[in-house]
Amino acid sequence: MNSTTIHGPGELIASLPVLLGAAPRDAVIVIGTGHADELLTAVSIPRVDLCVPELSPETAPTLARDLVDAGVLRAAVVSWSDLEPGSACPALSELLPVLECAGVDVMAWVTDGATYWGEECGDVGCCPPHGRPVPTRPVVVERRARALARHTPTSRPAVPSETKKRAARAADRWRRHQEMERDEWCQRAWGFVQASMATDVSAPQWGKAIASLDDVRVRDALIVRWLGASPTVVRDVLQGRQSRAVHRVMDGALRPGSTAVPDDDVIDAARQWCVEATAHARRRDRAPLYALAAVLAWWQADLVTSRECAHEALACDPGYTLAMLLREMCEMGLGPGWQRELPDDW
Repeated sequence: MNSTTIHGPGELIASLPVLLGAAPRDAVIVIGTGHADELLTAVSIPRVDLCVPELSPETAPTLARDLVDAGVLRAAVVSWSDLEPGSACPALSELLPVLECAGVDVMAWVTDGATYWGEECGDVGCCPPHGRPVPTRPVVVERRARALARHTPTSRPAVPSETKKRAARAADRWRRHQEMERDEWCQRAWGFVQASMATDVSAPQWGKAIASLDDVRVRDALIVRWLGASPTVVRDVLQGRQSRAVHRVMDGALRPGSTAVPDDDVIDAARQWCVEATAHARRRDRAPLYALAAVLAWWQADLVTSRECAHEALACDPGYTLAMLLREMCEMGLGPGWQRELPDDW
């Protein structure tokens, strides 16, 4: 039996690149646990959002509220940056008091990837002035981290603030074209979304793809495409045609036996796309992205993550219908159709 227990801060920090899918870069990572120390959430936040509160004044309060809503009682917080060993981290100074006021028991460390230290620890036997070395990842640590990663909501990578600003400007420019005929706008928007699936996507390309999801036709076209729909069905969705083929694909995830299960590789790639897009988006633009992430987690019968993503979407837009639907289904324990048996009289 493979243990999924991570022992101590050094092993936790050594495991973060595996747990998060990539080595963190200038980020604050929050690992939240509940009553039985079960892993409830893992979140990566750009340090700039905390070090410069004027850029994102709601980051710390929103994170604290979301952790409490998810049932988090304790949090391990790691600031991953290029700070000198032993230095204090301004991002932690901003975040930790907010988490503590929310009733979350916090343990915090700072690391540059090679060493780690507790900035408020005065015990040189525990935290020497120049920090402790981060242990290498032996096989057992790698195995534990990978086991945890399979049950961890994917975290957002750190995106420089200037990159996010460029994406936001491109999003706003594309939104100003919405006065054109809707079918044409949706068709062009679909092209931007497809372009964002490539490698080395620029900030303006991300911005236009994010803004394109404002229209539910474009969002739903992406959903049916992930479900394996043909280009004809995608075109019907983009043009608002409620064809029989569209209904068959859209109902497939809800009704047992009515559609094929998407490959895990397809869903995993789609979830990673949502992560990248969310990292480039302003908070007010993230509701469709979180809702799409909730759909993808729901398809994999990961109702905990799906509900968390739906909650994130509703925090950005309380009236976002798709997120409300997914939250209700998760709370009822209702998984996708292909997870359920056909009734006898089907």
